[in-house]
Amino acid sequence: MRKRQEWSSHDSRDSRVLRPVPSFLPRAVRLHGASDEAVSETRAKNMGNGVLLFETPWGWCGAAISDHGVSAFELPQPSRRKAANCLGRRLLGTETPGAFRVDAFPFGIEPSEVAARTRLPAAGRLARQVRRYFEGRRTTFRLPLDWSDATEFQRRVWSALREIPYGETLTYGDLARRIGWPGAARAVGGAVGANPIPLIVPCHRVVAGGGLGGYSAPGGAAVKRRLLDFEGWSAAPEQRPVRSGTSDTVAPAPIKTMAKPAFPASRRTGR
Repeated sequence: MRKRQEWSSHDSRDSRVLRPVPSFLPRAVRLHGASDEAVSETRAKNMGNGVLLFETPWGWCGAAISDHGVSAFELPQPSRRKAANCLGRRLLGTETPGAFRVDAFPFGIEPSEVAARTRLPAAGRLARQVRRYFEGRRTTFRLPLDWSDATEFQRRVWSALREIPYGETLTYGDLARRIGWPGAARAVGGAVGANPIPLIVPCHRVVAGGGLGGYSAPGGAAVKRRLLDFEGWSAAPEQRPVRSGTSDTVAPAPIKTMAKPAFPASRRTGR
């Protein structure tokens, strides 16, 4: 098992900024400053059935889950407060403390218990699969996703992202061609950057033609590089091994190579 890693060097003194509140969930936490009415209204309107934080070998992840599946995900952060703030910015456009209540599950709480206590089976599956990914024991995710607010174009792009195998990359131009929109690399880049479920929908596996490219998640390109390095990716295609998993690991599905368009004989012969 991999040694636990910190996502960054920020201070993580959770006890100063988080305080327990009564709940049927263990270790439930609420940030400062919001009334019960504001918490309830915000949660119902913006976050579906549940919002949770859970601890992984790389730090605290955050997620929102609706009836249809995972609707938002936040990559590991060094503390519960940082994870909650980043998730709040993703969901509400602000990191204002107290915007909503978050149920937090440290390592001592197993994924099965997460599912039972949140009454959301997808929450337990998410915690289990993400933890195993960061332990190097899983290469793909099998989870229900909620894209109900996405445009048709975004859904096409995000579906194509899910087909990129672990340890491999495509350029934005490659991805545009895969979805049948050659020449739309800029629009594809916008859809990739708008992905609300990073890692699960692996937008970190899309790179620029001349380099790594940017990354919209907190930490930017440095986080993107770290994830790709963790997956065994390198710039040379022949040096991109795919990490083998345990019996729990699901092998990634290969991406079908699109045939090049056939040109008339006169063009091929130069006539």
